Amino acid sequence: MTTELPLRPNMGHLKRRAKNLLKAHQQGDADACPILRQLRRFNQSSDAQILTAQVQLNEVQFALALDYGFSSWNSLKHHVEQIAFTGDEVVVHRLDGEVWIDGIPKLSWSSPGACTFIGALLRALNRIGERVNYTDLMGLSGAAFRFCFAHPNWDWSSVDGMLGYDHGQAAMDALGYEAGWAEGDKEMRAAFIKSIDEGRPALGIDLVQAAEWGVIAGYADEGKTLLCRTYFDDPGDDYMRTERLPWLNYIIGERKPAPTRHASLLASLRIAVTYARGEGFVSSGGCSYKRGLEGLETWIADLLDESRFDAGDADGFCKHASINRFVFDSLLDAREAAARYLATHSELLGPDLQSSLMQLAGIYGQVVAVLRECEQYVPKDEGLGPLDWTPAVRRAQVDALHSVVAHEREALRVCEQILSRSQRGKDTEQ
Repeated sequence: MTTELPLRPNMGHLKRRAKNLLKAHQQGDADACPILRQLRRFNQSSDAQILTAQVQLNEVQFALALDYGFSSWNSLKHHVEQIAFTGDEVVVHRLDGEVWIDGIPKLSWSSPGACTFIGALLRALNRIGERVNYTDLMGLSGAAFRFCFAHPNWDWSSVDGMLGYDHGQAAMDALGYEAGWAEGDKEMRAAFIKSIDEGRPALGIDLVQAAEWGVIAGYADEGKTLLCRTYFDDPGDDYMRTERLPWLNYIIGERKPAPTRHASLLASLRIAVTYARGEGFVSSGGCSYKRGLEGLETWIADLLDESRFDAGDADGFCKHASINRFVFDSLLDAREAAARYLATHSELLGPDLQSSLMQLAGIYGQVVAVLRECEQYVPKDEGLGPLDWTPAVRRAQVDALHSVVAHEREALRVCEQILSRSQRGKDTEQ
């Protein structure tokens, strides 16, 4: 059971609480132990064992974040910051030919989270006053349940939050917004100008450096230059400037009637089923992908195919390692969001289905536990060599992924059961 944050959380207060917990530990106060037991190394430790161990402030912060139900201190920090940014009046500034919306925070893979589309969409929605957090946006959009894997040619695009399903549309439907795309250079620039002029940030992919999503916060030179937040921002608070148009965009439109939260939760579960049972597809760029359970099974088979991992091909070896880590981190981030989203909103389906929804949240929590334990077998590609990512290490990852697949199949069963029982209840009422 997680501890609820105060209605108006404050990072200053949370930092002081972490320091006080550290001080309590240093003074041998057993009241600090329940929170420190959130740390994996203390899961099975007695109070005495915890109080005699060396603990650093960053560990206390991590434990405190876990106690509040967040995956990291950065995730907790982002959640608190976004509350501060949400609700301020949107003012469109105009100066020396530049037009922009201020107050859009920076983006990073750790905050809001690993899914760059949802992270960018979250920043845009928060700025226009939508009180939604990363976890709930991952859940409402169905991105918390996604898994996609490029095969036979591995590719970083597997983790793109808009690949294989229009999670943006699902999120907009749940929250009550019109949304859409703009095609063609002239039409796209016009759509961005209109959106900014009306006080709504837009989204684009591949704005600078690489194909990741970002927030378009303004424009200059009559739309020839875009002002944006990206995952590659320079130090400082200024918006990045780019003259290149994204090859994919997303425009947040006017408000529209939103479904009930109950209906939105069920819609997200239908997306979970759709994705788990999804078939492979080929993108417009010609890349082939596998989805859901088929994608996980394909990942396992490819990891066992030693012909892919030629130690003599340093570039190819590191490329595979990098993509493997990207895919792994994306899956972990998604399932953390799924577990928290379902546990947080389990009461929406009423007492008859609440226990089943908590069961589903618990299954995704087990997936997270398996993946966290497996992280040691998923090295990053920086300075990686054949002795770091050996066949034995890959087989250890495969063993963990077999466990993940078993849990995902159980999650699918429970999810379909919830949807079936919910439909029967609806039919009975009618």
